[in-house]
Amino acid sequence: MEEQNKERPQFIYQGLQLTEEQIREAMANTRSNFEAARWMKITYVTYKKYAKMYVDLETGKTLFDLHMN
Repeated sequence: MEEQNKERPQFIYQGLQLTEEQIREAMANTRSNFEAARWMKITYVTYKKYAKMYVDLETGKTLFDLHMN
């Protein structure tokens, strides 16, 4: 029975993967970072983490800073 478990590939959770496009879509549909997190149905802390990962090339600011209320 142990041999069968070794043959099956194991599921590896890689966390939530939010793209820059998803963050920008949430920004386009809301007025603040808090609303954007709620619109995406994720926590504010998670939204903040991903929004700070991406930088707007035109202004040099993070997407989080760009969408401050």
